[in-house]
Amino acid sequence: MKGIVPLAYNLKKAKAEKLSTDSMYQGMAHAYTGGNIGPISNNITKVWNSGEIGEEQLNVVKWLCFQNNAVIDYAKTLWLPEPPKEIADTIKSYTKAKVPDFFIYAKDKESHQVELPNNSTMNRIAASIPDPKIKFSKTISKFDYRMLMNLDCDFSVSSESPVIKVYDYWNARINEFEDDKAVKNQDMYKYKNLRRKVLEESGKDIDYVVNTLVAYLYTVRKTSAKKGLWDSFGDVIIQNLKNNLDQESKICKICGKRFVPKRIDQVTCSAECARLLDNQNRKLRRSL
Repeated sequence: MKGIVPLAYNLKKAKAEKLSTDSMYQGMAHAYTGGNIGPISNNITKVWNSGEIGEEQLNVVKWLCFQNNAVIDYAKTLWLPEPPKEIADTIKSYTKAKVPDFFIYAKDKESHQVELPNNSTMNRIAASIPDPKIKFSKTISKFDYRMLMNLDCDFSVSSESPVIKVYDYWNARINEFEDDKAVKNQDMYKYKNLRRKVLEESGKDIDYVVNTLVAYLYTVRKTSAKKGLWDSFGDVIIQNLKNNLDQESKICKICGKRFVPKRIDQVTCSAECARLLDNQNRKLRRSL
């Protein structure tokens, strides 16, 4: 950040106006229609991700910071600046790119929506952080959330769904179910009540509720914690998983891949895994 100093500029002020229901409504309308700093902030990120940062790139960042500050104040100033054409063209030359690769983790973007990873600071940080949650074997196919659902029942992925609204409301207030301090296993008690509330207040049957929560929390809101879902409806999800899996299948002892055995005593999915298992068993016998 050598040579970086605070920016100083004058933003406009709105005319003095009496507070009224109409003026407050207009202020709210302007805030919703002209107060979105997200796209400008993303454009700043694109500039920082554009490679070596020189004077021109720094100027673009300064102009976008100025624009962002104007947008932040727009609801009260009702003023947004329009950059001169030559400046607008320079900004566009750096902001027509896709967002950086680390947006896959920061904003749930797909790989086709981001630039290829480069050596930028954030991309290096993202690449160096291991995923502590689940490590899948390379031989296992991509996780399919639909395996957790009852595929014969309907569902919704709308944020306006009564199931999502009721679930979000009570999941955010889960500790309100702790009134009875004598109850053992408080977590089980709390999430049992969450399940009851969701079913009662949504008016939907349990298969529709579970399908909707699974589909929404694994697609629309991928980064959301799943504790409420699993602690409240885990028994139904597990049963769905069992129903969707081939009951004759097994898990390979070497690679973890699910397969349908050709023999009752078969415990590996392929000849290669069988050979590796034999090697492991021989080493184990020699060590005894």
